[in-house]
Amino acid sequence: MKILLLIITLFLSGFFSGSEIAFVSVSRIQIEIWLRKKLKGAANAFYLSSQPERFLSTVLIGTNIVNITFASLITYYLQAYFNDFLIVLFNSAILLLLGEIIPKTICRKMARRWVRVLALPLRFFHLLFFPIIKAINFVVNGILIFLGQTQETTSSFFSRRDIEILIREGEQIGIVGKEEWKIISRLFRLSSRQAREIMVPRTEIVFVQITDSMAQVKKTFQQCSYSRLPVIEEDLDHICGIVHSADLLKKPSHLKQILRKATFVPESKRCFDLLRQMKKEKISLVILIDEYGGTSGLVTLEDIMEELFGDIQDEYDKEHQLFQLLRDGSIIADGRAEVRQINEQLNTSLPLGNYETINGLILQTVGRIPKTGEQIQIDHYRIKIIKASGKRVEIVNLRYQPFK
Repeated sequence: MKILLLIITLFLSGFFSGSEIAFVSVSRIQIEIWLRKKLKGAANAFYLSSQPERFLSTVLIGTNIVNITFASLITYYLQAYFNDFLIVLFNSAILLLLGEIIPKTICRKMARRWVRVLALPLRFFHLLFFPIIKAINFVVNGILIFLGQTQETTSSFFSRRDIEILIREGEQIGIVGKEEWKIISRLFRLSSRQAREIMVPRTEIVFVQITDSMAQVKKTFQQCSYSRLPVIEEDLDHICGIVHSADLLKKPSHLKQILRKATFVPESKRCFDLLRQMKKEKISLVILIDEYGGTSGLVTLEDIMEELFGDIQDEYDKEHQLFQLLRDGSIIADGRAEVRQINEQLNTSLPLGNYETINGLILQTVGRIPKTGEQIQIDHYRIKIIKASGKRVEIVNLRYQPFK
């Protein structure tokens, strides 16, 4: 009988601890989706989660009652055999391990599975403790009023994760179309990506110099087929403006007469914030600067819109794809191809790090520019250098080849 009482109180301690972490880990919008699907246990889970103080008060009161009971029982049963220090040590270790750590770890990892199961018994205890909960809430509200605070209502705002869950669920049941889901997913990704991740890098920027003659400027436009070009004074770290090809129709005698103001933004600026800035200022090209004030690249409005709607062929796009899956299962890739895009589109697992491109991955791994024909192993991929120059790796062949 003694052992049974200890087991029951210890089990209840784990139940209350696990219930708390399970309800905290599951989004309220997810529980609402279960409720609309009429899943078993969803109604009880929604009742408790709709007002968080319901389950929080229940688990806190329940945890304290069973923990005090367990401590009292263990002290009563063991005081004839051990001193007080050992009893307290044993009691704390058992409650911490079996009543807190293990239940919370299990319920946190399997919260979606357990929250509806735990909801029914937890609601029973909520009704059982209801008089105590009301008394405690009365005292708490009195203290808040005395301090000049009012009881806050549940927030009507959803987190980003809540919205993602809701939209994903809508896509699965057909309310949200696949194309709409893709655009919304890209919108979320755009809000977290930095401008440097989508920029035209410094090494690929075509520019004109402020001292160039108008004939030279026209020739540069004809050769590159771009409609906007940065204008530099000494080098790319000293950009003094932007020139538009349409302004050449004004037949200026000097480049300064049609020079437009250049907009500089940090390369770490979020793409979504950059889109809003470009829309507000009505600009279609910005220059990115690094932490030292040097030019790191440029971003066009088309680059950002491409992140939302997929490929948009604009003047700065490359005429060829930067990577391609071959029939033999290997991948041919330009050194400028982004590692993240290869992983996403070809379902590879190339390592990510403080770099964006294949060239950056190789340089960080081997610490140098490999020679043409050289082969290197990076994680589970064998990379053969098809072409390399003195400045960068240009073309590679990647093949999945796990360690033996």
